[in-house]
Amino acid sequence: MVKERYRNLLEHAEDDHEWAYAWRHELNNGGFHANDFLMLEVVDPGKCIGCAACVSICPTSVFDYDDEMPVNARPDACVQCVLCADVCPVLRPLDKDIGKFLEYRDDAKDEGFGPYSYMLYTRATDPELLAVGQDGG
Repeated sequence: MVKERYRNLLEHAEDDHEWAYAWRHELNNGGFHANDFLMLEVVDPGKCIGCAACVSICPTSVFDYDDEMPVNARPDACVQCVLCADVCPVLRPLDKDIGKFLEYRDDAKDEGFGPYSYMLYTRATDPELLAVGQDGG
């Protein structure tokens, strides 16, 4: 059911960001296996960009990462949190106001990663940066 709702919202919704309602509704009704949905909509059709966001955010290590692609290695471990679908940049339309976020700076925090104001999941598109960078450039 979530697949049909998701595709319908992508095609007919007035706001691109209504995509999230496809699984929010299911989450409110007890959740669904978003890892399977992610494989069906992103990985299997070859749309995955290899950012590993789903791999790194999964609280139960459902995914392995092989040849820069997530592998649904432990599907039974899915706790139906939908974080993997929520963080996937392929499933998510571009944030129109990302420029405003880049201008805004909160007080820097340091939680072991070094000082930062906020984080974004991204992946470099420049092949040279990708080759020498860690976790997406």
